[in-house]
Amino acid sequence: MATRRILGVLGATAALTLTLVSPASAGARNAPFSGDVDGDGLADVVTLGPEGSTCSLTIAHGLPGGGYGTATTYTYPNPTTGPLCGDMGEVVDLGGDGTNEIVTTDYDAYSTSDAFYVLRQTGPTTVAVISKQYGDIMPNIIWQRDFNHDGRVDICTWTDQGLGVNYYLNTESGGLSWIYDDPGGC
Repeated sequence: MATRRILGVLGATAALTLTLVSPASAGARNAPFSGDVDGDGLADVVTLGPEGSTCSLTIAHGLPGGGYGTATTYTYPNPTTGPLCGDMGEVVDLGGDGTNEIVTTDYDAYSTSDAFYVLRQTGPTTVAVISKQYGDIMPNIIWQRDFNHDGRVDICTWTDQGLGVNYYLNTESGGLSWIYDDPGGC
């Protein structure tokens, strides 16, 4: 009987762990999200920090034996026109070049020019803003899916304030192209 309980607990723990690090899980507001930020093949957990003139995020890097290391906090200058630092995101290899980026967005983004900004871990203690991307305003949720089946994971968002579901094609040049026709698959 004790063996069954232990196996049940281990099974539930394994299922919860797989759920928490699923690369295709949707990023909700103010929720941590996961993906291989540093390219070592292990899922890392990213948590976006508070808004202000300087932005921050923490990354808990995956460990080879399982679990996560101590979270490291990274700061970077705010790339938006307002005090927005992103409140949701996904880890995606933009352009398919083998380097993963952190694509962030913010529900309070009222300007389409501030819809997304893209971060990359550039060293053990640094994260840099590498681009800003155009898109719809005020997303409630963000998720990733290869909706055009080209091998590059694309981004989808949903908002209750704008156009509903929005589709962003992961381009070969490493950007996001907002497409208006529903390609399906999100």
